[in-house]
Amino acid sequence: MYDIYQTTLKERIKEVISDWSGNKPPMEKTVHRFFRSLKGTAGTLGMTGIAETAERLMGLYAGNVPDRLADEEVQALISQLRLLLTEDAYEPVRTDPSERMEGQVFVLLIDADLEFANSIKEILGAQNIHVVVALTARKGLDLFYTIRPDFVMLSLDLPDMDGFIVLEKLAARSRKNFTPIAALAANPQKTDKIRAYELGATDFIKKLIDPAIFLPYLYNRLAYRSEIQRMVIMDDLTGAYNRRYLTNVVPEYITAYQDRRTASAFVLLDLDNFKQVNDTYGHAAGDTVLREFAKCVKSLIREQDGLFRFGGEEFALLLPSTTKEAAREIVLRIRTAFANYRFTVGTDTFSVTFSAGITETCMTNLHAEKLTDEADQALYYAKDQGRDRICIYDPDIMSSSHGKILEIILLADNPLIRAMLIKQVAEQCSLSHYLIRPRTFRHKSEFSDTRVYRPERRYLFLIDGDTINIDCLQTIKQLRSVYPAERLFISVLFERSAGAQVAAALEHGADDYLLKPFKSEDLTRHISRLMTH
Repeated sequence: MYDIYQTTLKERIKEVISDWSGNKPPMEKTVHRFFRSLKGTAGTLGMTGIAETAERLMGLYAGNVPDRLADEEVQALISQLRLLLTEDAYEPVRTDPSERMEGQVFVLLIDADLEFANSIKEILGAQNIHVVVALTARKGLDLFYTIRPDFVMLSLDLPDMDGFIVLEKLAARSRKNFTPIAALAANPQKTDKIRAYELGATDFIKKLIDPAIFLPYLYNRLAYRSEIQRMVIMDDLTGAYNRRYLTNVVPEYITAYQDRRTASAFVLLDLDNFKQVNDTYGHAAGDTVLREFAKCVKSLIREQDGLFRFGGEEFALLLPSTTKEAAREIVLRIRTAFANYRFTVGTDTFSVTFSAGITETCMTNLHAEKLTDEADQALYYAKDQGRDRICIYDPDIMSSSHGKILEIILLADNPLIRAMLIKQVAEQCSLSHYLIRPRTFRHKSEFSDTRVYRPERRYLFLIDGDTINIDCLQTIKQLRSVYPAERLFISVLFERSAGAQVAAALEHGADDYLLKPFKSEDLTRHISRLMTH
């Protein structure tokens, strides 16, 4: 029954291949979004092979990085997409190099010398290190972008491309994930070594490998890489992950909700009166409290959960596949355990409490800033209630202490415009002390059935003038008859050619208009203007 949809999906893959082949390289976030969408759709249609490959490729790219891919990387992805079109849609697409077990080390060897390649495979294979061999530069670039090797050995003598050019291309990406690249040559000249180091090689190795020397060298480089990766994501004082790493992983939890509607809890924890600890007992005592708190939390959470140092005495918890109610029970256990901790400085003994704010991923907070803002509101509400409290985010309760509510309501039947509104509103959540609540409706009847005017709130209506089921002018008139002018702002959305319709909308009471496609700064301007009323 899915045959027609499977055909449509494969046609979509062909369109992407054509687009990426003919235009400028796509941005990294665009590639991430495509494979995320492909994974979800293919999984729904039972196209297991495509879904698995899309998930693997999605993981190679960040969802919030605007950098464009290198041409070689795009060609590698296009090769992968073409492979999808030739495989059985119901069977997993097997690509041996990418089927790596957790903890397994992958070495990519790019060298046309098959005898040398076999010797390296034999030496490293005996150490349970997987060696992937590419006999050409083009194949090597393809594998580099798809298997994420832990170490690269690159011969400068290749049949299809100058080895130095290949090195330069690899180095640009390897710097981002700290992958060592060892340049290889049978009879290297001093000038070759200098140029290789200038282009980004980590080492230069002569192709006479002595296993007794090479193996300790390789383990040294792998350990160094592992330590750098750890340092990049860890907070040295507490052993928790750092905020930079939090910024990278939050989008993954948001994606999980978008794809599978699996809620994940996000918690902010803040040690109460911590400045007083530092002022009274010194910063060394404060550091001890931070370390012990992190140790306490990590001892009570699951392996898949993450503790992050958010800043100062504030920490964040990411709890995958966990509701906010379940998260509260976890935080309660942490609070009970930490209440038993006693800290001693000289003859003084003291204890420390903490407050926590909890939220969970849902349709209205699918943006890292919005998710953090909700947990932050709950945390400050807990502080306002006397500290040593755990509060779950509730906009109706916490808005009165955090600020006023601005409801942004979009009347449109175009799903793309509705999705754009949610995204852009999420990005503007820090504009002011207003709690911004976006809502979308496809039909006038839906809005009429659920409309509840609250005098303490302000309202921004965005009306898509091209929506079939909504009479734009009549809707503007009705809104003006119900909502006070000082609490209502109306903008209409039209195509650029709809000059007469825009004029009519303004005449009937619209405050402003947006021309599709509208930009995020236009929405920001409307919200800011409403704040000043």
